[in-house]
Amino acid sequence: MSKILTRWFEKRRETKAIRMIREHSEITLKTVENFRKEVREAFKGEEGEALKIHNRITLYEKELDSIRRLIIDELARGELPPSDRGDLMRLARQIDWVADWAHESSRILKVLLPRFKEIMEATGEISDIVLKMTDKVFETAENLKETIDKLMQRNITETLNYADKVERLEEDVDGLYEKAREQFSRVCAPWKCIPELILLSQLIDSIENIADRCEDTTDQIRVIAVSMA
Repeated sequence: MSKILTRWFEKRRETKAIRMIREHSEITLKTVENFRKEVREAFKGEEGEALKIHNRITLYEKELDSIRRLIIDELARGELPPSDRGDLMRLARQIDWVADWAHESSRILKVLLPRFKEIMEATGEISDIVLKMTDKVFETAENLKETIDKLMQRNITETLNYADKVERLEEDVDGLYEKAREQFSRVCAPWKCIPELILLSQLIDSIENIADRCEDTTDQIRVIAVSMA
């Protein structure tokens, strides 16, 4: 199987698929990066700017769905065995889920925007954790893109090294996520906006899911990399 998959990377039609997979990962990273920007604008109380970024993320998500369908169509016309073809199709879907969760996080944040700054001021250390989680998730997505790039270059050693980095970063996000959950029990009692607290909890869950999907994607990358080794 490894020889077939390695030759596949050198063929003209499949080179097009590789180019699209790279484009898919680049736009996914932009999606996560823009969510990070949206969070920062929300912290400043810049609701209008945050909404503009949310709309941009929505467009990215639609573009990514279109590219994923094109990747699948291109792979379906190739000469790979079904198992290899399935591995690459699953990779495209896993990358898509990273962007899906970034978009979901953005949608939750959009609902919170009118009172987001006030909510963050009322929830103590949670605000710092949200910022740290968002930064760390972006770093995770950056390293995921590097993992994909190294795979497309057929550099297996570096692919696996970057995959390990993604896994370690995902563990960092998990640690922040646990701290955030602990802080929810310490939110100031007079602050009665329970619906907003529920949405804030969902936002933190959703941010953590971005990192989880990055790690899931590297698991799929490892499957492909090992088959090419």
